[in-house]
Amino acid sequence: PPTMQQQQQQQQSRGRNSRPIATALDFSRQGLGSQGVAALCSVLERYRVNCMKLVLQGNCLDDAAVKVIAKFMVSRSQPPFLELDLSHNQISAHGALWLLSSLALHPAYPIHGRNKGLFLPLWLRLDHNAMLSQEAAGLLSTALPGQHVAVCRGVGDQQCGKARCVWASATGLQKHNCIAHL
Repeated sequence: PPTMQQQQQQQQSRGRNSRPIATALDFSRQGLGSQGVAALCSVLERYRVNCMKLVLQGNCLDDAAVKVIAKFMVSRSQPPFLELDLSHNQISAHGALWLLSSLALHPAYPIHGRNKGLFLPLWLRLDHNAMLSQEAAGLLSTALPGQHVAVCRGVGDQQCGKARCVWASATGLQKHNCIAHL
């Protein structure tokens, strides 16, 4: 079997655009905290790993960890993942706003879906965090429109999915400003 150095050389010889791709990286309930997330983002950045889904639920993540994740996400020219699960942590409404505002400034969001050519919001889970639903809704509804940013909440009988958003403007071929599905 090839050594680690040989594998890295093979990776480099394939070109700069060749990156490891994982379907899902699940770090649920690993007690990562802010320092662990910083280390994880550093490794993902160093090896330029892309994945469809990153699961960080139940890791005692707070607003400081969200800032690290946001910095990692917007430091790349392409979105590093299509789904981000931050549920069951300690993120406040202000941390959620920080993440959404950071993504709104990045041209990779909403994500251009290669299979159908549609622009899709990031599938973002923030349930069971250090914010009340009313508090989060109030903060987001007042702050995001000023930035001309929208999020889809799939309210009522609407059924959104990871590859489908029922928000009327989030299903077209033209780029829109719906950056995340909550």
